[in-house]
Amino acid sequence: MQSGELRLEDKCNTSVLVGELDTQSGVGSVKAYAWFKEGWYQYPAIWHGTGRDDVYPFVLKFQENGELRSFEALNSHKYNSRFKRITSLLDFLYADVECNGKVYKGREGINNCLCDLWEKSENLILIADGGMGKTTRLLSATDYLSHKVAVYIPLESTKPENLIRDICRAVFEDSDEKRLYQFAKNRHTTPDIYLFLDGMNEVVIEREKDLLMLFEQLPEIIRGYK
Repeated sequence: MQSGELRLEDKCNTSVLVGELDTQSGVGSVKAYAWFKEGWYQYPAIWHGTGRDDVYPFVLKFQENGELRSFEALNSHKYNSRFKRITSLLDFLYADVECNGKVYKGREGINNCLCDLWEKSENLILIADGGMGKTTRLLSATDYLSHKVAVYIPLESTKPENLIRDICRAVFEDSDEKRLYQFAKNRHTTPDIYLFLDGMNEVVIEREKDLLMLFEQLPEIIRGYK
């Protein structure tokens, strides 16, 4: 890739960009090299947003239905589709969500609530009687967040010790936990991953305590969560 002039140094003949790309994840990086009479040298300042100024990292996004989505977002929504039984629901059938004295209405209610809670570094516990549509509401929220990485996990079908691996399978299509840590290693102004954990009331009592402890530890286990 020809870079054009990268603030050419004295006696520099030309500069070239060299990149690498993981075709499975869409993750890549670019380095710049300058050609002098003595040979090639890596350009020291190509990126100023990380600790490595000599490397420009990037992540490709894929277009689907007119939206740009990351590799991880596409994977997570494909994973969620196995749990969906209702394809559409009239807006007025969605129950209101009341949180911190504020009422969130309609299909987008829970998503607006999550946005407000993110600003306060809080999580959301959805409580309602059986049959009120908690699961439907959560799955609908993943549809609304189709351009984001949104993962739906039914707790009755997983074990506490496997939860992180289940999230990895949903996002990366493998169980390598290191990829999740790398993906969410920094603090961000918006969530990297929306995690919807459903069915706490259906978990056997022996697992309930372990899951509650795990929920408290998640912010420390995975950097980037709030």
